[in-house]
Amino acid sequence: SLLWFLAWLVTHSAFNILIWQWHQRHCEELMQAAKIQQYLRSHDVSQLLTSRILRVLRLWCAEGSRHLEERDLPLLRSLPLDLQTRMHTEVFSPSLMQHPAFQKLRSISRLCHIAICHLAMEARHCDVSQELFMVGDVAEEALSLRAGRLDYFKVRDLHLARLEPGDWVGESALWLRWPRSGSLVVSSTSEVVVLKASELQTIAADGRKLGWPLLPFRHYARLVAEHFAAAAERTDLW
Repeated sequence: SLLWFLAWLVTHSAFNILIWQWHQRHCEELMQAAKIQQYLRSHDVSQLLTSRILRVLRLWCAEGSRHLEERDLPLLRSLPLDLQTRMHTEVFSPSLMQHPAFQKLRSISRLCHIAICHLAMEARHCDVSQELFMVGDVAEEALSLRAGRLDYFKVRDLHLARLEPGDWVGESALWLRWPRSGSLVVSSTSEVVVLKASELQTIAADGRKLGWPLLPFRHYARLVAEHFAAAAERTDLW
C-alpha cells in the first residue's frame, strides 16, 4: 500500500507539473497575441488582416507546426563551447558527409570537419513556394537538402532538376564568386542545411596556418573552380 501511495504521489505530481507547464505556455501565448494585436493596431493594420494573422498564430500554437530553429533558442548560445561544438557536429555532420569531398576532408582532418560544422553551417526550415535563391543573386552559400523537395529552374518555365534529401546545390559559391544562374524553389515543406562560403574559406585559411593537412581539399577546390569557370553554360548544379 505504501508503494501504491508513492506511485500515486509521483504520478499525481508529474500530472500537476504538466498542467502547470501547459498553463504557463498558454499564458505566454496569450501575452504574445495581445502584444502582436497591440502592435498591429498601433500601425493601423486593418482588422481583417489582423484577424488573419492572429488566426495563423493560433493554428501554429495549436498544431505545433512552427518548426524550431537554433535562433529560436538563444539559451543554446549560453552552453559551454565544448557542448555547442559537439551539438553542431552531430547536427550537421550527416549532411556534410553526403558530399564526397567533405567525406575525404573528414578522413584527413577531423579538426577541420568539426570547425566547419560548428562555424560555417546552419539549418533552415523552408515553406512551400519559398524561393531560396533567384537568377542573378550573388551566391554566398551551398545548400544540402535534409528533408522535403526542392525544384531548380533555369528560367521560370524550364524545370531542370528536382532535389531529393541528400542532394547538394550551389557548390560553386564555395570556390569562386558566382551569380546564380537559376532559381531554387521549395516544392514541399523542407529542411535545408546551409554551408556558408566566407566562413568555409576562413576556416581553410586558418587551418593552413595551423598545419592541418588540407592539400587534397585545396586541390579539389581549385579543380572545381576551374571547371565552373570554364563551363560553356553556367549552372548551380554539380
